[in-house]
Amino acid sequence: MDSVSLDVRYCRMFDHVVNKCVTVVEIFSLGWEVNGKAWKWRRGLFAWEEGLVRECAEQPSFVVLQVSVSER
Repeated sequence: MDSVSLDVRYCRMFDHVVNKCVTVVEIFSLGWEVNGKAWKWRRGLFAWEEGLVRECAEQPSFVVLQVSVSER
């Protein structure tokens, strides 16, 4: 997104997520929203980290996924 990958933009979240190999499509299908099943954490999040999750969860609303284009 904006030439910055989500794992870089949200590195703090990426450090604490259980499954680092999941794709955007898989996360979206599991529930990208803040309390969705896609979010599995190694520990509880601090309040400011929960804000990052909300910010990240808003990202797909600006993106159109296309079947013929691989995700990057």
